[in-house]
Amino acid sequence: MEVYHGKWNEIPDFSKLTAVAVEEEHDGLISLKNINKRDSFGLVWLGDLEIPSDGTYELELMADDGAVVSIGDKEVCAIKSKGRIHDKTVSDKHMTVPQNRKRTNDVG
Repeated sequence: MEVYHGKWNEIPDFSKLTAVAVEEEHDGLISLKNINKRDSFGLVWLGDLEIPSDGTYELELMADDGAVVSIGDKEVCAIKSKGRIHDKTVSDKHMTVPQNRKRTNDVG
């Protein structure tokens, strides 16, 4: 997980920014407990997505402002907002994918 500090009106290109912290998740869970901020930060998670068999899968993304999930170079689920949304927003995406292991980017 990469941590970025800043205020943005839309999701920035984090590859052009410098992370203030990098933390590895060893137990397989995404946690915000070490962020130590409630506002004005962005996170990037990189991981592997194992797809056990060909089929249609549902991806649900929930955020209280902007968030994007990409698999490879393809954006597959997004919540795009300008500034903070006061209630959590959910984006559902059904996608048909072949059995494989893909690199995922979860940005928010």
